[in-house]
Amino acid sequence: MPERIRQRIKSIGVAATVIVALAAPVPGAATPADIPDTRPRADDAQLRQALQEIRLQHAVPGMAAAVFDAEDTRVFAVGELEPGGNPVTPESRFRVGQVSLLFNGLLAAALVTDGSMSADGELRRLAPEVDMHNPWSDERPVRIEDLLAHRAGLGVTRFRDVYADTPGQPLLVGINRAFRALRLINRPGDVEHYSVVGPAIVAYMAEKAAGMPYEDALQRLLFMPLEMEATLGRVDGPRSFDSVGHSGRPALRVADLPLNLPPAGDLWISAKDLAQVGRLLLDRGRRGDQQVVAEAAVDWMEAAVSDTALQVPGKRRGLAVEEHGGFLFHTQTGAMQGFLARFAYSRELGKGYLVLLNHGGGTAALADAEALLRGQIVADAVAPAVPVAASEGVDLDALAGWYRNVSPEPAPRAFFQSWSSFMNATRCDGHLCVARPFRQTRLESFDGTRLREEGRWYPGWHVRATAAGLLLEGRGAAWQPVSGWQVLARGMLVLIVFGGILAASVLLPYWTWSILRWRLRNYHALVPRLLPLSAIAALVVFQVLLFSVDYPELGRAGTPGITILVFSILAPVLAFFALPAALAGFAWKLPWRALIAPLYLSVVAWIVAIALAQHDLVAFRTWVY
Repeated sequence: MPERIRQRIKSIGVAATVIVALAAPVPGAATPADIPDTRPRADDAQLRQALQEIRLQHAVPGMAAAVFDAEDTRVFAVGELEPGGNPVTPESRFRVGQVSLLFNGLLAAALVTDGSMSADGELRRLAPEVDMHNPWSDERPVRIEDLLAHRAGLGVTRFRDVYADTPGQPLLVGINRAFRALRLINRPGDVEHYSVVGPAIVAYMAEKAAGMPYEDALQRLLFMPLEMEATLGRVDGPRSFDSVGHSGRPALRVADLPLNLPPAGDLWISAKDLAQVGRLLLDRGRRGDQQVVAEAAVDWMEAAVSDTALQVPGKRRGLAVEEHGGFLFHTQTGAMQGFLARFAYSRELGKGYLVLLNHGGGTAALADAEALLRGQIVADAVAPAVPVAASEGVDLDALAGWYRNVSPEPAPRAFFQSWSSFMNATRCDGHLCVARPFRQTRLESFDGTRLREEGRWYPGWHVRATAAGLLLEGRGAAWQPVSGWQVLARGMLVLIVFGGILAASVLLPYWTWSILRWRLRNYHALVPRLLPLSAIAALVVFQVLLFSVDYPELGRAGTPGITILVFSILAPVLAFFALPAALAGFAWKLPWRALIAPLYLSVVAWIVAIALAQHDLVAFRTWVY
């Protein structure tokens, strides 16, 4: 950050607030609750100037921000709708991406609280036309609140599932096009796994319950009562005060791609109008003397879905919850082609803020602006005391050992994650020290099933018993205990594979030079030289296919993914073959028979490694769609 911005923030009393809000307390030191905060707030001119300097530093064309409470809104607009274009104003509309899910949750909450829609309703009974495949349908069906809170167990959403080549199609068609995500990979209600398809299904259910299209229901519930200029998509075309999305440095304009799932990310709204929604939530659904949304609906949105969902950070119904300096913030973050958005409010503080950018790569600018605005709303507050943990909590000794990451991921990332993502937990100074590459976390017991990180106010980790065994969940990942020898076997396997690929890559120029020099005069002597090169080429081809499983012929509903399964087996085998083949190619005088033994040994080593890893063939099954 340039010195002028650092001095600007320091002069308005924000930098110290941000440090208090983000830094973990040192054991034995005074907590923020012991330190009264009497620093002054910045005036509007100072805030606007600080936001302008942040925008210029990060080369963002335009930015709109707001700080609000139940009674008042302060809106700041800096920059341009596009370079050389009209200036950004409080009424300028931005595409806010996943912040659209906030409205999804509000509409669902209103319909649930007035009895039009049941949160416990089973999807297969209420909407059998949604092409969902749930292996646990008999024991645990998917419910509406599971979808809204990202706990339905949905699979991974692909790029082509989100962006539409035929805009304007019915919402149900767009949902069923994402058929891969509709094949559940986790038991509903067990794991929190973000998916834009779930809220889109909720929007479709809201259409059925309200008896009108989703955008019409939003108009009647929110846009008209709050006199907002927001729209879902731009079916009537862009407006003169709409911002333009950008990416790169210098900022280049990007196309506004249409979406298959508009309720999950295609909302166009201004900072002024979005702040009205924040004020509505802070005032428990009221706007002046008018009760726009029932107070029970707002409470339902903010409530945790289950005991597991009490983790912080965690998801709520249309919202997420985070902790900053002991205060809980309900948030939503959006990222769409050329746009970024951040919305947050604290019920404890009675205040909130938002930031809208027209640059998809402006994450640093978003973070700086958010720290600036969040510092403003906590400047007059004193952080609460740290909640005392229960006397009988989690047995930390029982959690010591090795873990592997079993978080739901798309293929082939899930396979590589199962072989390379590990964590070690040990006891240290009365805590549980969790060590991962480049990161170490100290955990302490909070109650019978939850843990919190040292210096935090609220629990962020959860211990859960499942049919597959114990799970330790935290920071968006799930970890399963494994034995130390399994970690060693997998680690050695990964080293061998990478060693083979590295050796082959180093020797590739030598092979090429030898082949060109030989001029194909004696193919009997040339074949041993070609084998290593062919092995590497085949490995590259198979890996490319492995990482590009979205081919049209593999994308049709009902098409078996046996090809992917074959690729997943052949690629590691070829990687094993790369090392002996490289050695054989270097010693090119070896006869054909000398290459047979390394090939067989590579295959055997692969099979033995799988067996030592407790027959972990289940990873392959996740690739069969």
